Amino acid sequence: MADDLHELVRALGIEQRPLVVGHSYGGVVATAYAARFPARGAVTVDQTLDVKPLPARMAQALRGENFADVMAMRQPIPFLSLHGLPVTDEYSAWLRSRIPGAVVETSPTVTHYPHLADPSWFVQRLIAFDRAHSG
Repeated sequence: MADDLHELVRALGIEQRPLVVGHSYGGVVATAYAARFPARGAVTVDQTLDVKPLPARMAQALRGENFADVMAMRQPIPFLSLHGLPVTDEYSAWLRSRIPGAVVETSPTVTHYPHLADPSWFVQRLIAFDRAHSG
């Protein structure tokens, strides 16, 4: 799916490296995109990347053949992991051990859809994140 997204970016003539944002499973796609193609940052919304807690069969399906590549960023990029549902400190540490400098935050509203529950907060947070990491 990351390849499809990259083809769309190219087809639209977007020359600037994108800030890739994905909600739920789209967060995995956004992370895969940022691992494989130039991006100025990646944001996952209510999607953990640690699939070990899932049943083995489901975890393997989500991981796919190239899951290790997703977690091995070619170069350090700004990475924001926003959550509307609670995540543990252990997850935050796990993510930072794989993506150095990753920021893990919780939205002010408890929901799987923080971007819909409080769109103003969400957009402002994206803008602030992007500005903070734009040279």
